[in-house]
Amino acid sequence: MKGWIGLFTLLCWTVTAQTPTASLTGSVKDPSGAAVAGAEITVINVDTGAKRVAKSNELGFYTVPLLPPGRYDAIVRLAGFRTLERKGLSLHVNETVTVDFTLELGPLTETITVQAEASPLQTSGGSHGAVIVNTEITNLPLNARNPFALAALAPGVQPQGGFFVPRVFQEQAYQSNFTANGGASFQNDILLDGASNTVAGHGQLAFTPLVDAIEEFKVQTSNYSAEYGRSGGAIINIVTKSGTNELKGTAYEFMRNKVLDANNFFNNRAGIPRQPFVFNQFGITLGGPVVVPRVYQGRNRTFFFVGYEGSRARRRVYFSETVPTEAMRRGDFSGLRTPTGQPIVVYNPFSTRSSGTGYTRDPFPGNQIPPAMHDKVGANVTKYYPLPNQATGGLANNFIANASQPNDLNTVQARVDHNLSSANRFFFRVSYDKLVDVSPNPYGNIAGEARTFSGSSQPDWHVTLGDTHSFGPATLLDLRAGFARNGFRRQPGSYGFDPTQLGFPPALARDAQALQFPQFAPSGYATLGALPGHLFYLGADTYSAPGQLMLIRGRHTLKLGGDFRVYRHNSFQASAPVGNFSFSKGFTQGPDPLRSTLTAGDAFASMLLGAASGGSASIRAHLSFQTVYWAAYLQDDVRVTDRLTLNLGIRYDYETPRTERFNRLSFFDYDAPNPVGPEVGLPNLRGGLKFVGVGGNPRGWTDPDRNNIGPRFGFAYKVTNKLVVRGGYGLLYLPGGTNNLSYSGCPQEGFSASTPLVTSIDGGLTPFTLLANAFAGGLQRPTGSSLGLRTQLGQGVNGNPRYLRVGYMQQWNLALQHELPGRMIVEAGYAGSRGVKLPFTYQVNQLPDRYLAEGPRLLTMVRNPFASVVTVGTLSQPTVTLGQLLRPYPHFTGVSFPQGSAGASTYHALQVRVERRISRSFSVLAAYTNSKLISDTHSQKTWISDEYGAGPQNNNNLRLERSLAPQDVSQRFVVNYIYELPLGKGRRWLNRIGPAADAIVGGWTLTGITTFQTGRPLALSTATNNTNSYGGGSRPNNNGTSARLPASQRSLQRWFDTTVFSQPEPFTFGSTGRTLPDVREDGVTNFDVSVHKNFRLNERFTLQFRGEFFNLMNSPQFARPGQVFGNPQFAVVSAQANSPRQIQLGAKLLY
Repeated sequence: MKGWIGLFTLLCWTVTAQTPTASLTGSVKDPSGAAVAGAEITVINVDTGAKRVAKSNELGFYTVPLLPPGRYDAIVRLAGFRTLERKGLSLHVNETVTVDFTLELGPLTETITVQAEASPLQTSGGSHGAVIVNTEITNLPLNARNPFALAALAPGVQPQGGFFVPRVFQEQAYQSNFTANGGASFQNDILLDGASNTVAGHGQLAFTPLVDAIEEFKVQTSNYSAEYGRSGGAIINIVTKSGTNELKGTAYEFMRNKVLDANNFFNNRAGIPRQPFVFNQFGITLGGPVVVPRVYQGRNRTFFFVGYEGSRARRRVYFSETVPTEAMRRGDFSGLRTPTGQPIVVYNPFSTRSSGTGYTRDPFPGNQIPPAMHDKVGANVTKYYPLPNQATGGLANNFIANASQPNDLNTVQARVDHNLSSANRFFFRVSYDKLVDVSPNPYGNIAGEARTFSGSSQPDWHVTLGDTHSFGPATLLDLRAGFARNGFRRQPGSYGFDPTQLGFPPALARDAQALQFPQFAPSGYATLGALPGHLFYLGADTYSAPGQLMLIRGRHTLKLGGDFRVYRHNSFQASAPVGNFSFSKGFTQGPDPLRSTLTAGDAFASMLLGAASGGSASIRAHLSFQTVYWAAYLQDDVRVTDRLTLNLGIRYDYETPRTERFNRLSFFDYDAPNPVGPEVGLPNLRGGLKFVGVGGNPRGWTDPDRNNIGPRFGFAYKVTNKLVVRGGYGLLYLPGGTNNLSYSGCPQEGFSASTPLVTSIDGGLTPFTLLANAFAGGLQRPTGSSLGLRTQLGQGVNGNPRYLRVGYMQQWNLALQHELPGRMIVEAGYAGSRGVKLPFTYQVNQLPDRYLAEGPRLLTMVRNPFASVVTVGTLSQPTVTLGQLLRPYPHFTGVSFPQGSAGASTYHALQVRVERRISRSFSVLAAYTNSKLISDTHSQKTWISDEYGAGPQNNNNLRLERSLAPQDVSQRFVVNYIYELPLGKGRRWLNRIGPAADAIVGGWTLTGITTFQTGRPLALSTATNNTNSYGGGSRPNNNGTSARLPASQRSLQRWFDTTVFSQPEPFTFGSTGRTLPDVREDGVTNFDVSVHKNFRLNERFTLQFRGEFFNLMNSPQFARPGQVFGNPQFAVVSAQANSPRQIQLGAKLLY
């Protein structure tokens, strides 16, 4: 088997058909319909003059592959027949256009010229997607000119959080945050001029090309050619512009400001006016032949294209938050109420005592915490909260502010194309951008930046080199080499802050890896301090070497291919260098401390007491990861008859286990006997951390998965000249070791150290370590691999087993495509996919379900056998809860598998596409998708957004996680159009008017994108987890009644019926499913419209003025309501998910 793979790889080394080219194919026949062999077909690029020659074979078939997208003429010659010239052919990326020729008898010197486009029917295969052509890219309304927003025009594509937010306002990764046909965001592969445009980390985008430097791109959602792999979602293939024989370019400026934009819905409601905002985007592009007077004449030979774009944004960011009142800061909670007006009682956790078979607490007299009980740190931290500035009738959203955030983005691109000969074409392109932003701070102090990952410098690179060589009409080779990089540097504004100023022990500042303001996160209130991971440095690189060898033999177009990529990820991220502290109402609820109710307990009261529900401080290792990917494939596109084409392929993928430069990687061995077992009287104790490159372990983090063979099949059958049946099946392997190269996704236990805050040693009945005494003994230092299986005993660990498998997606579809009059295409069909072995994060150290019947006995304190061998955390204490000792791995407080391979998904969809490319001044592309996505894994989301809820509730029964996926969209309709008004010179009507009248009525174009989409289902959890399952999640109980409210009863304060939910009884799991099947977030209704007016200055220059209106009707799309039962904001909508109406004005000079 290994020998066969090696031979196959040798044959296919440099080859992969991810090259962004097109093909022209068809047949040549005589007047009787007989095949004509030996006819010479010359294909000429209208813009560059480049020529390619092919000959029809003995069957009359011809193919001209690897053609750059563009405008072409085709000339067919054969002695005894008149020369036939076909003009006006448009070839698009990743499309095979079929053009059949019928020759007429006569002298070769006579020429018949036909001006006609090829049939828009796709008769070459079963793959599905949509081509976004240059006309759409440059004319449709694009907010801040983000070209990837147009990917959402394809059927089956669903944008996720932040997708439409312009690059200048956020990290590069958001531009690629979309799903396609049931895949996840990290499963898409994006190619720029044939080279990978994604980097290791989370599979995110490396570089966003300039709009005016893009020729076109294709979004391919069902991939049945073996040319593509390492993707279970979409393939986006982008082609940048090259120069032509004519000097062409653009110069432009676009602007927005607060006068042109509408106000945020919640600002309007609060009476807050629009805040200052100014946005300018300007640039220039130029392309043409390389000409050096008296030295070099590059027409038809050497071409260049360059571009620059600058973006400058000065804005204020809106915040709506919940902050404690002045009375609450003093410890007075007498005014605390539920959303329905019921008093909330605050209980004293230090009064907890046994009562019968349970426990009880006393309330604070007058619902006031005496000043003497205020924790020193807790009291100091409250001073950093602003006072409420809104009278909301309750506590929720009582503070609204706008904070400044300037952003600067500069982007440059340059490309050179050179025709070495008629048989050899070469190009080189380099692209670079850099974004610099500043953190918004609504509080105006060093603790007020805990909301966004900003304050960064982000340089990005993308370089591609390509060469296409023809060894003859039937043998061609295309080679590419690429480099992509994401750079990142970010520091919190509080960098250098000494935590002893808050009252923390000196040991914390002494041992901290970096100094900054700690994070304090009371549930239901605004968070203070830097986000975990705010301090961050990154260099993520991708080296790629694709290419393609194509052999045309009779009816067969054979492609031997392979792909080679090296992913490297170098970063440092300080997670919690001086501590992150969370607070729930658990320590202040009562009278039964184990029972959560809406009328007892408050998280801010817990913080004032210094009683955190969780906390830790960490020291993190630097990362230097690498993984190598290669693939080999064989693809055969067979033109069986003039009507039937088959796509037959097979692909082999292999991605090496990830390695770390200094072997700073660990994994978890379930069955290894732990050496502390005999020492503590537990001889059968098993499980512990092991390390790569130590004790005979290989350097790879996991065992290799070499069993990744993916068959592909597609077909297209032309029923009539106007009707085609298309379909296929493909098995595609997902990205393996690169798309979660982060601390949790690739554990470095032992090389990083986390010191947990021991918040309680009796199961949450009473606080143990208060904030003022946090980490008084200092922080744990990394031990590396020196402790072996003793590493991090008594702590929670991340550690996947070695036997992880590579997940895969099966895709299939069947569709009918029909051509209507006016060259309009209608396609309707079924598309489906099935995800297997998907990444899945779960906790394997959860208490076995059978022990939950023990109830309160699980919290009984018993002798701790590990006290003599554990030096930190709850397991270092003399006693421990009985439940801890009943866990599968009692010597650890948690064992998380952040990248398991147990997930699954199923996707079914009806997809309809209607398309008419620009013809008679009008084009339209409409896509409708009616789908259902079912999954059992939250890894379908990415790190970019946490809006899809918590992880599994019961890790011992993952089958119960199967539900509608949190990102399921049942219906989506999107249509874009370009309409050149038929008025004025060169148009249908009023074409004889004078220049003055034409300047008024002529040159108008209307374009737009309209979107309707249903919302996604909600995923609920509870503020208090009283399952006492030692690792399980918690969802509320449901009384069997739907929470959906009639539209007449639904409001922003009550999006769904909260009365059908209740807190589960202690030691039980909630009955609510992972998502609510009939309660969804707000849907999308959006109209983006652009109006253009062109002034023809002369033959070479045209001045264009543009007005672009985004969310024209100013329809608010409300964000998800609160999904945490027990929080004041449960079922409350407090934010707007989309942007209010924005108007962008622009001027553009085309020459």
